[in-house]
Amino acid sequence: MLPARGVLGELLLTPARRFLWSGWFWGGMALALLTVLPNFMWQMRHGLVSLHFLRHTHARDLAQGRTEGFVRNQFRICVNLFAAPLWIAGLVVFSRDRRYRMLAWVYVIPLALFLVAKGRFYYLGAAYPMLVAMGASAAQRWLASRSPGWRWLVQGAFFTGLAGCGLYFAALIVPLSSGGRLRDFALKNNGDLREEIGWNELVKTVANIRDSLPPGEQNSVGVVVGNYGEQGAIEILGRAYHLPAPISGTNSAWLRGYPTPPPRP
Repeated sequence: MLPARGVLGELLLTPARRFLWSGWFWGGMALALLTVLPNFMWQMRHGLVSLHFLRHTHARDLAQGRTEGFVRNQFRICVNLFAAPLWIAGLVVFSRDRRYRMLAWVYVIPLALFLVAKGRFYYLGAAYPMLVAMGASAAQRWLASRSPGWRWLVQGAFFTGLAGCGLYFAALIVPLSSGGRLRDFALKNNGDLREEIGWNELVKTVANIRDSLPPGEQNSVGVVVGNYGEQGAIEILGRAYHLPAPISGTNSAWLRGYPTPPPRP
């Protein structure tokens, strides 16, 4: 909904508002509504479950502090500190050129809305390739008007910094080492990396607990999971141990419902 508000805002705030009186615009709107109609009807039959889901995840993100650092992470993660001047330059060029001003508003309005509504920083990630591309084009024209010495100095500093940022993020994202400082650095600064290991051991532990039950209870056991990582591990890796499908209320897993008959242990 927020990106849609951004598009509507740019239509009203730029000369592109003339398209509001075009039959092609409303024809496109009608086609879009027709495309999403099956999804909308499904939502209506299921009590607008996506709306409840979004409210739940937003409340969870606020409680867990996941929305903090929104502005900082636009510079630090959505692009990086050395590429940030390019997307800023791209935004300036878009806003100053009448032909492209609507693209500046498409970015600025959702940015403001996400900032006020406390959205996650990566919600705007898809906008940065557009901004960086325009910024790079402007930077190329600016460098072309400078002396060769200035060009070498600026380009050398930029690409050196860019390579440094690349190495930093590679150490965060890629498991470069199975032990030592590189592993400890990655695990300390990248919570998602910890979610990529240990699933086989978790599933084996669950199977061992199941096998420790009396024989009469092993066939009616239920496995309740707390997130989609645990859910995927039990569902996929648990087949080798003949574990039942996991019981989960996370995301769309609620559609599966509770087993019938209900498990005892």
